Amino acid sequence: MIKILRTDNGSEFCNHEFTNYCKQVGIARNMTCSETPQQNGIAKRMNRTILKKVRCLLKDSKLLKKFWAEAVSTACYQINRCPSSTINFKTPEHMWTEKLPILDHMKPFGCIGYVHKKEGKLDPRAHKAVFL
Repeated sequence: MIKILRTDNGSEFCNHEFTNYCKQVGIARNMTCSETPQQNGIAKRMNRTILKKVRCLLKDSKLLKKFWAEAVSTACYQINRCPSSTINFKTPEHMWTEKLPILDHMKPFGCIGYVHKKEGKLDPRAHKAVFL
């Protein structure tokens, strides 16, 4: 659950409907000055980190740039399961759920996989796919 939301004073976040929603669900609001990225350094650094991971995932997997959204999702998933020095080398996932993350299901982004399919008796049982 979101406890605090920090936004700039952009019009997409500054309206009565959104403010009332945040009050109803108990989200505290922090507003920064518009056009001052200096006040949001942590988020800017995390965005830069995610973008670097996305570039690496796409280059290493040799996938096209059109798969950027899947790469962003994978990068965030990985970040949330890696230890962080800011939280005493625990993972964000562990801090959130109070359980150690299970990592044995993870596969390389863009690796070859096989999807099971049911068709005729003499047709192949699987076809080749790319894991995203």
